[in-house]
Amino acid sequence: MAESLFFAVIVLKDTGAFVGSVSLSQRSPKNRDASLSITLASAHWSQGFGTEVLRFVTDHGFKSLALHRISLGVFETNPRAKALYTKM
Repeated sequence: MAESLFFAVIVLKDTGAFVGSVSLSQRSPKNRDASLSITLASAHWSQGFGTEVLRFVTDHGFKSLALHRISLGVFETNPRAKALYTKM
């Protein structure tokens, strides 16, 4: 069973409106390997939230949590997510 290392709700700073969520779950404590999961509401796609959140979470994972690897999975039918992950 994966242990939750980090979980955050993503909201708009000015209104508090829900944008999505992001989490890191530790898959192998011995290897310091975690799995990343991000979900964004469709109303907020293509606005840069995914890039900003992934940069923050990966930086936090490597620098603050001392992870060695962060993995993720993506549905083949989600070209926006694939493009974001490739860019990162």
